[in-house]
Amino acid sequence: MTNFAYDVSIILPCYNDATHLKENTLRIIRILERTPYSFEIILIDDCSSDNSLAVIKETANSYNNLTFVSHKKNMGRGFTVREGLLMSKGRVAGFLDIDLEVDAHYVPQFVSFILDEKFDVVIGYRFYNIELSFECFLRNILSFIYRWIVQFFLKLPIKDTEAGYKFFNMESCRGIIERSHFSKWFWDTEIVAHAFDSGLKIKEVPAVFIRNASKKSTVKVFRDSFQYLVNIYQFLTEKNKKRFK
Repeated sequence: MTNFAYDVSIILPCYNDATHLKENTLRIIRILERTPYSFEIILIDDCSSDNSLAVIKETANSYNNLTFVSHKKNMGRGFTVREGLLMSKGRVAGFLDIDLEVDAHYVPQFVSFILDEKFDVVIGYRFYNIELSFECFLRNILSFIYRWIVQFFLKLPIKDTEAGYKFFNMESCRGIIERSHFSKWFWDTEIVAHAFDSGLKIKEVPAVFIRNASKKSTVKVFRDSFQYLVNIYQFLTEKNKKRFK
């Protein structure tokens, strides 16, 4: 039996998030302080070009259970989350996007599904608030494309593998996290595929996504969809090689 120092570890990957980083981290802390769970928070700056690192240091210095890591070069979302999960000391470890476009108030529910109902992986299934904008239209199109690709090529019965809101039972999930290796956004889908192929118990929880209007969009429908197809091909090629060894 593995010994854990905390009930919950929260990993917060950060990239150019200085404008909302401190306020949102404090919101997460306030929510967790109202639960019976002991917790730690790990902030990881992925070589931001704004003053995110300075804000992280200031915030971490105010709380004993906050630690931080900074990258000297940009390593990507998947690398950053994987690093945080593997250095965590919680029985349950999870990550969410620091912009809180999916709010932190879901965290206790996600943790409870693992500790009380014995799920291995809990994933946020995003649904979008109604917004008449081109940005909202693009996000819905991209989300539809990704979900179709996942269901068609990977045969995963999961609605939203890409959501940046996932929690893990570290006792049962450490192995799949260790063997994951995609460093960019495809990591989210890779880890869900590993969990499903390993027969782990997965729970999807509906969660409202509310766009942070102050953030600059990075959505590129054709580029992102093409890269996703490339990663799917790489993942399936690796999987087939292992199968026939």
